[in-house]
Amino acid sequence: MTSFVKERSFDSEAFAKVQPKIDRDIQDVAECVHKKAPDDTLLLSQLEFVKSTSQDYLHAVEYLRYYTSYNNSQQLARSVIKLNVFLSTLQDSFGIPKRDIIDYDDFIAKNIDLLELWASMFLQLKELPPGMDGFFDFQYARARQRLQWLACHGKDHGSWNAATISTAADRVYLYYKSIVENGQSLKRKFKGSLRGKKENRARNNRNPWQISRLCYLKR
Repeated sequence: MTSFVKERSFDSEAFAKVQPKIDRDIQDVAECVHKKAPDDTLLLSQLEFVKSTSQDYLHAVEYLRYYTSYNNSQQLARSVIKLNVFLSTLQDSFGIPKRDIIDYDDFIAKNIDLLELWASMFLQLKELPPGMDGFFDFQYARARQRLQWLACHGKDHGSWNAATISTAADRVYLYYKSIVENGQSLKRKFKGSLRGKKENRARNNRNPWQISRLCYLKR
């Protein structure tokens, strides 16, 4: 699926054409895993990550088809949508940050800065269309969550091996399982106007990346 993503560009229509086949393949694999290896944490971790990624791609296709205007709010929304898709390509099939990214920490930091720039620009917009506030907040929250995950594991990403992956897989599995299961409820939660919460979000974001407590993989 990563072949449809190049940097922060997402060929959504090309993905849409093959998505039904990808979905069938994932379902076939899921049936096989649950039948033959229901207790294999590593396989379950991979399966949940692939399911989550496929779901993110599919939602992105729908969003990008809907938000086609070149006004500032929709351009910013599209940017964060594509960032969310791009961030999924920075993890391997277990959902663990890729170890071969050059200057990993700096790379993640630049994406953090970019997300915060877009959020700051969005906060300045007025007279937004109904629902745009909530939609942007939802996309922002997803991107921030992923970046927190990636940044949290950047410090020791080069030391990952089979043993540490095995230890981590269960937590990764639960993490992405919750994303898959809560995806629709999160969309409902953030749907509608949340303009009144922006001041609090702006204050909280002055130093939003103190994430040591948010690390999911602890040795």
